Amino acid sequence: MSKDRKKLKPVSAQGAVSLMNRSMTTKVPQPVKTDPRTGTTLQHDPRELPDLVLSSVSEYAIFLIDPKGYVASWNKGAERIYGYTTQEIIGKHFSCLYPFEDVRLGRPETLLEQAIATGQVEHEGWRICKDGSRYWANVVISALWESPKRIRGFGKVTRDMTVRREAKEELRTERGLRNTLVDTVPDCVYFKDSSLRFTRVNKALARRLGLTDPREAIGKTEFDFYPSERAQAALDSDQEILRTGQLIAGKEEKEVWEDGRITWAFVTKAPLYDDSGRVVGTFGISRDITAGKFAEEELRSLNTSLERRLAERSAELLKANDDLRRELARRQQAQEAEHQTSERFRFLFANNPLPMWVYDPETLRFLEVNDAATAYFGFPRQEFLRMTIADIRPAEEVPALLEMLNTPQSAQRHSGVWRHIRKSGEVIWMDVSSHALDWSGRAALLVVARDVTESHRSQEEVRRLNEELESRVRERTWQLETLNRELESFSYSVSHDLRTPLRHVQGFVSMLESHARETLDEKGKRFLQIIGEATRKMGQMIDELLGFSRVGRSEMRKCRVDMASLVHGVIQSMEQDIGQRSVRWTIGPLPGVQGDPSMLWLVVKDLISNALKYTRLRTETHIEIGYSTGDAGQGVFFVRDNGVGFDMRYVDKLFGVFQRLHRAEEYEGTGIGLAKVQRIVQRHGGRVWAEGVLNHGATFYFILEGAPGSP
Repeated sequence: MSKDRKKLKPVSAQGAVSLMNRSMTTKVPQPVKTDPRTGTTLQHDPRELPDLVLSSVSEYAIFLIDPKGYVASWNKGAERIYGYTTQEIIGKHFSCLYPFEDVRLGRPETLLEQAIATGQVEHEGWRICKDGSRYWANVVISALWESPKRIRGFGKVTRDMTVRREAKEELRTERGLRNTLVDTVPDCVYFKDSSLRFTRVNKALARRLGLTDPREAIGKTEFDFYPSERAQAALDSDQEILRTGQLIAGKEEKEVWEDGRITWAFVTKAPLYDDSGRVVGTFGISRDITAGKFAEEELRSLNTSLERRLAERSAELLKANDDLRRELARRQQAQEAEHQTSERFRFLFANNPLPMWVYDPETLRFLEVNDAATAYFGFPRQEFLRMTIADIRPAEEVPALLEMLNTPQSAQRHSGVWRHIRKSGEVIWMDVSSHALDWSGRAALLVVARDVTESHRSQEEVRRLNEELESRVRERTWQLETLNRELESFSYSVSHDLRTPLRHVQGFVSMLESHARETLDEKGKRFLQIIGEATRKMGQMIDELLGFSRVGRSEMRKCRVDMASLVHGVIQSMEQDIGQRSVRWTIGPLPGVQGDPSMLWLVVKDLISNALKYTRLRTETHIEIGYSTGDAGQGVFFVRDNGVGFDMRYVDKLFGVFQRLHRAEEYEGTGIGLAKVQRIVQRHGGRVWAEGVLNHGATFYFILEGAPGSP
């Protein structure tokens, strides 16, 4: 490679076209020049530089075509993208790079005619490589003229756009699924712009506002639907969100309607941001909890009456009554936590806590059910899929169900409160919401169900409460004894039970790769590769979650731990991962502490791994590990790096499970490592925190109980 070629830099598509025009012009012989310092004859004419640039470009396929469409030149980018060498392609008609259907329709020749007519033509479409594979290309064809009336040839610049096209398709699919889920949830959902006018409401909110079409709410405000006092309160809270950008989560709001009705709602509101991080609107979701509030008021009244009548009861009964109140509060908190969790996962079908199923509206046969439905109704999944929706409805209601489904708008008519039957024969009342969707290429209905049996039974339960109170106290004692054990094993069980279906997915992917390797096209193989990578990543996340659970469950074995030896041992164990990277370690004096050696090893390993991961783009990595005395006289360990750092506005997310401040495409990981660090430090009676500046590194600190005040 000549010295001139080494100095060339990548060029843009338009720059490449300009260079091709220059390279096609007639070269005028230049006098031979001699380097006065060395006496060496200079070999390259400066006018040859466009050819040198074009031949070195690897991001684009750049080549010349003669007036009849035959390839006349071929650069390195063309070799990389199409797979043809220069010797193989020169002299072939450029239509060999187009799909058969485009050649049959004469598209290659049409594009040349357009380039002659307009000077340049740009388009996108499929192209064929030497191995027969296809890719999506962006193409610019420029006419090159020898004179105003004589065409000399054409310059063609091609760029591979396959990845960008697939990303757009995935984004379109994700938006469609998100819109479907928003419109099928029974809770009321809205979006507002910066002027606090509705830009979108879901079907549940439209029904609550008395609208037949959710689009009727667009451009309006609460003042168009609610009494002024209620509307002003909503306006004030939204304005506060616009001003501060702060989330309003889990707020109970009392609603007084014009007809005198009083309802209660459980409300969460949040700001909407644009790409620059500026607040451009608000988002809200609310759930009607009126029945629960009225039942709570009635229960409170009953408790007051019982206290007057049972003042002489023993202290033991009073204590049991207090325990019952605490249990009711815990259940309400658990319901609120469940609601927030289901919103974070966008009510995904497989993990939705509400029973959900998909069925064929013609045969009424179940096409899919989620785990909540199988557990709630008591039918195993395979048995469920052999049944129809008539099998979970009372026999006397089946004729009316069939008649309703045969009428237009059946999906909307099916929404409402209906009786259903469990496998045990128990009749329950469920509030169901149906929505039409496409399931594997055929029409189907998605149903979300919520048990409202308790609201029907609330009056009976209140009457029987006094009789059952003493019995429930005894039962509650046993439940409270087992509650901690159940909560302790819950996280472990969830992660452990996910392993079996994940192994099935991995096994069938491997079998499909072996069985259909010769019949799958490149896209099919890529799909299998994506599935395999996703299952491997999920397996890693399960392993991390199991490790996180074990940290909280395992027994601590405390002893004297030499932190200096432990840090050096961790670094030595990671030498293979560090490889050839330039890493400068600064390790200060570190004291010994009382703790579990294996757990403290995980703390130091996760913090050092974190520092190495977020400094890998630095020319030289600098990691400092030390110990100092804090403001309160406590000894503080720290790990400092010169990596990408983070925005301190999101520091509260650092130690949450599955919380990440950087995209997974940039930095690998599961989002569990720092949560595990926090759990271990807390079990040692300490705390952990972090400080960082974006693009200027981060420092992680932790304190252990009993650590000395100075190194």
